[in-house]
Amino acid sequence: MNSNHPARSSRMFLRRLRQRGVTLLELIAALAIIAIIIIGALALVSQADASAKSGELLRGLASLRAGTIAATMGEVGFGNDNMNTALIRSRRIPDNWTRPGNTTDIIHSYGRPVTVMGLGDRFSVTFEDVPVEACIQLISQQAGTSWQSVTVAGGTAVNFPTTLIGATAACGAAGGDLVFTSLN
Repeated sequence: MNSNHPARSSRMFLRRLRQRGVTLLELIAALAIIAIIIIGALALVSQADASAKSGELLRGLASLRAGTIAATMGEVGFGNDNMNTALIRSRRIPDNWTRPGNTTDIIHSYGRPVTVMGLGDRFSVTFEDVPVEACIQLISQQAGTSWQSVTVAGGTAVNFPTTLIGATAACGAAGGDLVFTSLN
């Protein structure tokens, strides 16, 4: 019998119309599409979070610099000690970088310690464990600021201003601890 027979093909069509539910293959395809959408959404959220933390780190560095200079206005130099307690008590650091009741620890946007240290006529700001993407952004956006240099993960100091290529080379593949040294 010919499969192109009109009666037979109409019966097959009607049988398909009456079929209920979905096949296993259709279910797997739907789940795969949903999984791809969820993975894409999670990647976007993760990228937005990293960008927000990196931007907060950049603003925090500027705030720490301005706060350190303002707190020592009228003094000769910055001393040779850890300045965290003095900066916290004088409210010269970003509010969300301390913990209530804590007067010694400054914590940056990635949840790791920050240390401001007097170096006589200059001071340094150390950020511990900065991810590579934030390291590159932080260093490359310091042109025209009053930082003399930055040292990444105990390596060679990079003088400012520097380029995006210089920042990428300094940060390497892993980022790490960043030590900014002021000009004055």
